[in-house]
Amino acid sequence: MVVRVLHLVGSRRSKFYYDLSVLYGKACDGCVDLDRERFEFHIAVVHLDGSWSFPSSLDEADGSDGALPPRRWSFPSAVRRLAELDLDVIVPHMFCVEGMTRFRSLVDLLDIPLLGNHDHTIWLATDKAITKQILHANGIQVPQGELLQKFHCEWPTMKVPVVVKPCNEDNSRGISLVKHEEDLKFAIDHAFSFDSRVVVEEYIAGREVRAGVIEEDGGLTVLPKVEYFLKDIRTAAHKLQTDSSGNLLNKAIVAAKQDGDRQCPADLSDVLHQRIDAMVTKAHHVLKCRHYSLYDIRIDENEQPFILEVSPALSLAAQDSKLFSTPRSVRNGHIKLKLQ
Repeated sequence: MVVRVLHLVGSRRSKFYYDLSVLYGKACDGCVDLDRERFEFHIAVVHLDGSWSFPSSLDEADGSDGALPPRRWSFPSAVRRLAELDLDVIVPHMFCVEGMTRFRSLVDLLDIPLLGNHDHTIWLATDKAITKQILHANGIQVPQGELLQKFHCEWPTMKVPVVVKPCNEDNSRGISLVKHEEDLKFAIDHAFSFDSRVVVEEYIAGREVRAGVIEEDGGLTVLPKVEYFLKDIRTAAHKLQTDSSGNLLNKAIVAAKQDGDRQCPADLSDVLHQRIDAMVTKAHHVLKCRHYSLYDIRIDENEQPFILEVSPALSLAAQDSKLFSTPRSVRNGHIKLKLQ
């Protein structure tokens, strides 16, 4: 049985998010480990002007292969095209808020199985202030924080050092570590340039790890953890590199990762592994996550972990594309996959 998979790529919000989506979509679709005998891959691209295209490759979509650009479809025509493709599952590679929510709602309305979390999970989990409140209310450790809203003349009561970050932004855009009181206003103004709601939270000095959770065999599996070796916090410079205009540079995924800046699996004590495993599996349930979830965690000097952020919409780059290497079955509107 051939499984028909659609990569959903693009963004209407900004060139940054459009390029980010294409970048990760290419990294997934170009993976040599994809099983192209059992899986048939299609591509749909949402363009900045709201039109759609269905190119044969993402190189064709952005013109990098020298071919003529693919036909553009209006939204109603694109919806009909999705139905005609008789898809078994859609894999989203969209990282703007609209892409992670409204477009997932569209897929649900079309009754096409979707890999990943529902839009109602992402609406909450991408809002850093709400995520912090939900986790804290359920006994999961998070840094103390305050929410600021633009034009409300608020000023944080927390003392430096603090981390200032936009509520609904990705890839560490707009984030600052403030060590001196006189720098706080600049950091808050910078965060407000990305979002009208800003979180100011305590800075937890210590180690930083990332832990992923997947649903497998009716239970949850915590994947091998990654430790980032940092001077203080992870910023956009540690992730994806941009030019002076904020546009992504070519090969940004590779350029942002330097030898020796991370280790997987992380070298943690058994006690710390247990604490993190218990924390992230509980968070997965509390936030009503589905299929997978990802957590950035700080560890203080007492080996106490604190969840900084939750990522309910993951990139499926080369190492993750093995999701589509060996299927178990696709039945009853749900895709079940074996992770290698």
